[in-house]
Amino acid sequence: MPASSTNDTAVNTILKIINTYGSVSQTMMSEVSGYSKGMISIACESLSEAGLITSDSCKAKNKEYRLSPDIGAVIGIGIGGTTCWVGLFRITGEELAIIKEPIDLSRGPDAILNMISRHISSLMAQNNVRMEELRGIGMGIPSPVKYQEGYANHPAFMPGWHLLDLKKFFAEKYNCPAFIDNEVNTMALAEFIQRPDRNHHILLCLKAGTGIGAGLVIDGEIYRGENGGGNNVGHIQISGSTALCKCGKIGCIEATASAPAVRQKATEYAKANPGTELWKIFSEEGSISLSAIKKAADNGDKGALGIIKDAGEALGELAGTLTMILDPAEIVVSGQMMQLGPNYLYYIRAKAERISAPWAGYEQNIRFSSMPSSSGAVGAARLCINELFDHNLIL
Repeated sequence: MPASSTNDTAVNTILKIINTYGSVSQTMMSEVSGYSKGMISIACESLSEAGLITSDSCKAKNKEYRLSPDIGAVIGIGIGGTTCWVGLFRITGEELAIIKEPIDLSRGPDAILNMISRHISSLMAQNNVRMEELRGIGMGIPSPVKYQEGYANHPAFMPGWHLLDLKKFFAEKYNCPAFIDNEVNTMALAEFIQRPDRNHHILLCLKAGTGIGAGLVIDGEIYRGENGGGNNVGHIQISGSTALCKCGKIGCIEATASAPAVRQKATEYAKANPGTELWKIFSEEGSISLSAIKKAADNGDKGALGIIKDAGEALGELAGTLTMILDPAEIVVSGQMMQLGPNYLYYIRAKAERISAPWAGYEQNIRFSSMPSSSGAVGAARLCINELFDHNLIL
């Protein structure tokens, strides 16, 4: 590798550029970095000899380079309220394999961390990845996170996780850097990378599932707040709500419009209204799922539609309020609550537009996520990859 500090800096800069843009020509590297084409050529030659970048081009000049898939691999972990995804990814971001497993956060961290460790070992063995090839681990958890320290900070429904040093746990166990973030932050990063309009610079992801959370990405960077509590929107109070939240406060949106809260409302309605579609479902199955609420509404159950409307308007109130503060180009809604279908999205949009118009209104794109439910793990892997390049941990 280059000996001078100038060349070292150029090498690191080029690696970051290729990680950001994918396949990049030497001309583009020069334009983005400000380095001369001669310096770019020398740095690319050094990186090619080291096996860090590769090119399919036969051109002598202005070759296009991309990251070598042989640099190594990373692990991406996404923990939701009821499910965990553990994935193995190449340093290029390519997914090699991913495992999904239901979890019970009330059991504490030991059982879940042991399960994750088993899956990491299995994924690496099945894909012939040696321990020394593992470059880093990224993890998203459903809690505010002290990012630099790498631990959960007062999680609402994760007993035993508060102040648990997850960063140290993974770094020592696997002898590589580890990066711990809020799960919706990692989902938002995955959504930002896959966004349809590459000209949009601000993306807000709202996840409505076991809890309600948000992730905000600005120009590819996650916004976390001063103490890691940024985007902790599940405990914002919604107008008209008197529901008691697990955090001890009254009226949190999480206690009003999360999946458990909505299913509970549907159950109470079914018990109180014999003969309705929801009553029939509850009588036959003993419980009511989100998809069953949609089915009942589609079949004309006004109570079911009202439940969907209330949940949609609650999230829409949150989306509209955040729009007035953040002015995102698009808001992506993800999580279990998408099962409520188009009516749910309609009520989210309508309420958000009433609150934020005329400043946002119909120009803002509010949509359901099109990514798989494993997006938290995908985003955690991408977070890890970005950090490795940003902190020069690849060379």
